[in-house]
Amino acid sequence: MTKYYCFIRAMAAFVAVTIAFSSCQNSAANLDQPPPMVYASPVVLPLKLGKPVKLNWNNIKAVPVHPLVKPFDLDKLPAHSYDTAGFKPYKYPVEETRFDYNALPGNDLDIDKLPSRPMKFTTVKLAPPKLIHWDRPRASWEARLLVFLPTVMAFYG
Repeated sequence: MTKYYCFIRAMAAFVAVTIAFSSCQNSAANLDQPPPMVYASPVVLPLKLGKPVKLNWNNIKAVPVHPLVKPFDLDKLPAHSYDTAGFKPYKYPVEETRFDYNALPGNDLDIDKLPSRPMKFTTVKLAPPKLIHWDRPRASWEARLLVFLPTVMAFYG
């Protein structure tokens, strides 16, 4: 009987080691470089907001909502299977472009040139917290399993 258990343990260890080594991807790819760009570089535009509009909530009337509820029949849906592994070729061949990380324009960040405003804050002294005294947990022997219930002392300090 012990030889059988030793064999089972050895097989389990072998399977665990095999899964651990097969899950590692031993590739010599350069992970420091980002992947090459497939799409054109995005155009950066400044965000422009319109003039703010003040809402007067007292003048807005509440309107009841009556949702349109229709029966939904599953039998009327088109029945065709979805192939998750189906490959559909592209119309045009994929173009490969290189991305030169060193050619990006770079500016040093000067923290002293950043705009800043002083913060307005107030300091309020809080009242001391109210202490709640608890007794040690008591065992509930009526339960099927041993359950500890906290018992509150009827006093707040």
